[in-house]
Amino acid sequence: MALLDQARAQGLGLWPVPAPIEVLWEPPRQEQGLWVRDGMFRSPHADHLPQEAHLARVRELSATQGASGATSGVVSLAASGEEGFEWRTRLCAPLARDGVRCLLLESPYYGLRRTREQTSHRLLRFSDLVRLNRATMEEARSLLWLLAHEGQRRRAIAGFSMGGYMAAVSAAHTAGPLGCAVLAAGDSAAPVYTRCKLSLAIPFNRLHRPGQRP
Repeated sequence: MALLDQARAQGLGLWPVPAPIEVLWEPPRQEQGLWVRDGMFRSPHADHLPQEAHLARVRELSATQGASGATSGVVSLAASGEEGFEWRTRLCAPLARDGVRCLLLESPYYGLRRTREQTSHRLLRFSDLVRLNRATMEEARSLLWLLAHEGQRRRAIAGFSMGGYMAAVSAAHTAGPLGCAVLAAGDSAAPVYTRCKLSLAIPFNRLHRPGQRP
């Protein structure tokens, strides 16, 4: 425990420092009194993702062009099956108007990050979900790094449903003071796929190993 306490005091975690990123931003535009710009960066987890998902997509909402002067920032993560930014743009707009820089991340396998095999947001393999979750965490940690690097010392991360669960996981593996808003998420994703409605859509008989019960 002494070693853990010492590591926390020094700002060190059990996970490596988030990978620094450089976002390639499109020209900013004004929408409903806010400055909006879309960008992309290479996912820190790209080596473990299909090629179509290598580039992470992010939307920035801010009260001023380029978020100049903002001292607070939040990273918003997508819910399960959520593609694009429309829903979270409406949700985060009040925060942005209050001077909080908002970064909205699109998850791998969703929207413009779908694979060629996908015909919808539905994942084709269980392993795709594992990759999606790990990549989301690493990309979120890098966006939190970006906020601090660009002057937003008061940081938070938030999400709804799967986004809330991933926000909690990302926060738990990020050093330093950090707010976390977890909405409609449990302490584990397991019941969602084993006992709740989504369990009806999973072919468990194809997941078990030979000699084991499905």
